[in-house]
Amino acid sequence: FLDHFLQNASCNDQTEKILLGDFNCPDISWLSGNIIGPKNSTDNSIKVQQKFVEGVHDTGLSWLITNEKTRCRKVGDSIQESTIDQIFLSEESLSNDFKMFPPLGKSDHLSMIVDLNIIKIDQVHSSETDDVRRNWSKMEYNDILELSKSIDWAFSKEQEFMNVEEMWSEIHSKLLKVNDSIPKCNDHHSEDNNQRSTPWLNSSLKRAIRSKNKCWGIFNESPTIENLNTALMRQGEVDAVELKAKVKYEKLITNDLKHNSKAFYSYLRSRRNVKSIVTALKKADGSMTSNDKETAECFADGFSSVFTNEPYGPLPQT
Repeated sequence: FLDHFLQNASCNDQTEKILLGDFNCPDISWLSGNIIGPKNSTDNSIKVQQKFVEGVHDTGLSWLITNEKTRCRKVGDSIQESTIDQIFLSEESLSNDFKMFPPLGKSDHLSMIVDLNIIKIDQVHSSETDDVRRNWSKMEYNDILELSKSIDWAFSKEQEFMNVEEMWSEIHSKLLKVNDSIPKCNDHHSEDNNQRSTPWLNSSLKRAIRSKNKCWGIFNESPTIENLNTALMRQGEVDAVELKAKVKYEKLITNDLKHNSKAFYSYLRSRRNVKSIVTALKKADGSMTSNDKETAECFADGFSSVFTNEPYGPLPQT
């Protein structure tokens, strides 16, 4: 693993790199970038960690976490804290900041959010379109029509000389002009997404989560055994409240299955770990499609082959 990590971490090429995870090196002081204790130790674990930190220096990587503790566990009546998770960067400018948060679930590793400076070069939509939701319900139908009239919807050249991608690119850019004139939504969609992923999230569970996060915040500021016990107790309460809310929700949608089967089957699909996707289709010549365009054309051929062009007027009697 060490040789593979150092090979991929090399900053000699022009590729920016971000490597993060649990490296399990508790004897490295990331504040100084050195091993804690004598460098000539005969302990094999210390030797491996010494080689690791020397390799990090050789590759030119920088790191974000210095004196923060990333794992906290209760051992007997004492607290065992260590820094074994790390975030390595080929350039310090790749990150603005990071923040530590309470553990997720039953993990003893603290979670973190890293603010990265990453620009997606091949991004089709503008950052404005990706990050901002538009409130179309605030616009009157006639106002949208007026906005549409100000745009020239004709293609820049004859359609027979354009492929599908070129046509869509032109239409998409014109649709974005209309979209930019629509008022912005209030920023509540993150909470809505959370509600969809956990439909049993009720007010009692929200209060329990806020109480748990508050207790972990107190522990981060003052890491005592009393504060840790309180945070762990609150975390256990969240697990119990969430289990009760989940069971109640599942009973609700099960009992209402005859009248509202959509909610039941939607919930079942959301719980599936494996999602079914179409990867490739067999073409008429027996070969498999190799990209999205070929797959779409294969679908179109299949649909057109079974399409019946009915004449105008009443349907014929069978």
